[in-house]
Amino acid sequence: MPDPSQYASWLHHLGYVRQHVRVVMYAHLLDSREDVVEWVRGALLTEYQRRLAPPDWERFLQRYRQLLIPQLEDQRPYFYCNPRILIWGALPKN
Repeated sequence: MPDPSQYASWLHHLGYVRQHVRVVMYAHLLDSREDVVEWVRGALLTEYQRRLAPPDWERFLQRYRQLLIPQLEDQRPYFYCNPRILIWGALPKN
């Protein structure tokens, strides 16, 4: 995810005279690190699931799990933070 200042710069270059760019951190307390996959699956991976054939989706999800889980601390409960960038901009009035 680019730095918020980069988004502000892009908005500026696109002609937005007023803008608001901020990062919001949504925190989730999950039972375990394995639940991160299920959370991400329902929130961020739905478009992948829609576009992939069922066998390809299952392979994708399995590989995603294999790569992600070892990178997460084995904590119970697991504290998961999901950053979101919220942006709005106003173009100049004619």
